[in-house]
Amino acid sequence: MTTLYAADPTPMVARPTPLRRLTRIELRKATDTRSGRLLLAATAALAVAIALGAALAGKRSGHTYASITDATSTAVFLLLPVVGILLITAEWSQRTALTTFTLVPRRGRVVAAKLAAAVVLGLLAGVVVIAVAAAATSLASHQPGSDVWHASAHVAVGTVLVVILNMLLGTGFGLLFRNGPLAIVINFTLPTAWSILVTNVHALHAARDWVDTSTAWHRLTEAHLSATTIGQAIVAASVWVAVPIAIGTARLRRRSIS
Repeated sequence: MTTLYAADPTPMVARPTPLRRLTRIELRKATDTRSGRLLLAATAALAVAIALGAALAGKRSGHTYASITDATSTAVFLLLPVVGILLITAEWSQRTALTTFTLVPRRGRVVAAKLAAAVVLGLLAGVVVIAVAAAATSLASHQPGSDVWHASAHVAVGTVLVVILNMLLGTGFGLLFRNGPLAIVINFTLPTAWSILVTNVHALHAARDWVDTSTAWHRLTEAHLSATTIGQAIVAASVWVAVPIAIGTARLRRRSIS
């Protein structure tokens, strides 16, 4: 009589969800909610309004691509970081954090997907800014003989980079505080208060070029970049973007999700 032995079943190992798919999910989360759509629509509408205002008002000597792009980006710098904040804090305000981190237990992958989604949204917003500014520049009346498109490539690339950095700044605050209203208030007040402080306190003047985002990042849009200018932008990004993201991610990994 032959005895048959059942083979030991091979345990099924679940493959982690690809980061690309997680990023698409986070992009859908950012744009599927009513608040997200309204905020993105308001940002785009305000950018168009400011661009048209800059192109149709003022002196013709100021109707350059650089100046109109600078004005147009103001709306995005103001509102887009809030989208980054809500991309993080909505998990807790809408009570979906437990579900999200149960489906994807490796919290670092969720954070990476949210950061990737923030970069994609920032990139798209930056492209919209430079396109709207270009259209407004074409409509504006120009001073005869003026080079209205001077250094337009530098301005465009620099503007897109700064838009992405501002988006990541908001995302970092969202990770750090995980509270939407608190993060939004700090996003609007802390960088502004710091900028006023380093501008008006003589002892801090030397630090302004290195840790003030409005100074260090804005220089990325200028025609002539130097190693010092790039270094200043990197230092400012480290202080205002990398540090909050690192601390927020570390706290998220160590604390229980509720």
